[in-house]
Amino acid sequence: MEYLQSLDFLTGVNPTLKVLVYVLILVHILAVSAWCVIACPSMFKKSDSFSDKVREALNKEKNQ
Repeated sequence: MEYLQSLDFLTGVNPTLKVLVYVLILVHILAVSAWCVIACPSMFKKSDSFSDKVREALNKEKNQ
């Protein structure tokens, strides 16, 4: 709990206003994260599984 209090940069502010500011910060962080996922899908694309890689290697062997 002391760690969270050390992160509090709004000391001496109305608790209701403090909660509102922290909620708005959280909403903005989530919105930017969602925008990054939507705007850059190649950065977050699912990689091929091991079985997909094995299947590709076997197909290359058949074609040679």
